[in-house]
Amino acid sequence: MSGQSSGNPDGRQRVGNKGRQVLIERLVGPKSSPKVDAAPAIRARRFAAEARVMAKAKDKNKGDERAERTIENRRARYDYAIADTVEAGMVLRGSEVKSIRSGKASLAEGFVRAEYGSLRAGLKEPSEPASPTAKKKARRGYEPGLYLHGVNIAEYPPAGPTGSVGQHKPTRTRVLLVHERELARMAKEVETKGCTLVPLKIYFKNGKAKLLVGIGRSKAQSDKRASIAKREMQRDVDRAMSRRA
Repeated sequence: MSGQSSGNPDGRQRVGNKGRQVLIERLVGPKSSPKVDAAPAIRARRFAAEARVMAKAKDKNKGDERAERTIENRRARYDYAIADTVEAGMVLRGSEVKSIRSGKASLAEGFVRAEYGSLRAGLKEPSEPASPTAKKKARRGYEPGLYLHGVNIAEYPPAGPTGSVGQHKPTRTRVLLVHERELARMAKEVETKGCTLVPLKIYFKNGKAKLLVGIGRSKAQSDKRASIAKREMQRDVDRAMSRRA
């Protein structure tokens, strides 16, 4: 009796371990094949997914590079001595943004002015008030602003025919967005020092159109000749360095 009692616990333990192993195999499968064999397939799927993500990111970067087109006013620095620059936002219509992304814009005839408000930006002038006091009240709501004139942004054909609601006017006056302190500084430079506000470059930053405005003075003819001589000298140096290399 003592021998049976001593052997039964071991027997029950062996049966319990075997039953537990059978249950595990029923739940997750045999120990040899599934997880070991599935590991390479899982890694392959993971690598394929990472490759697809990287390919999409690369295509997106290429698209962003194509979209980030820059339009420069190359003659501005020849005609003006630029002392400082200010980055300004642009209030544009959708068709104008499309045309700029396509490179169909010109800054050659453009200029920037700090004006008294929206009345000069193409909005309709209100009816003339009866007294000077009323006139002062009528203009009190208009704040100083920065406006872009004369820049030609070509029409975007898919937006509709000329004069339609979706189409813009190529040379309309456009509002520029700057901080109040920048506007005050630019207005002071123009009024006290006789400087000129020149549009230098249109570019995209974080998907939004920006205009680089230059604050400068008109060059004399002698200064223009000096600029030409300096440019020619630099060109000769670059040419000589390229031949030497």
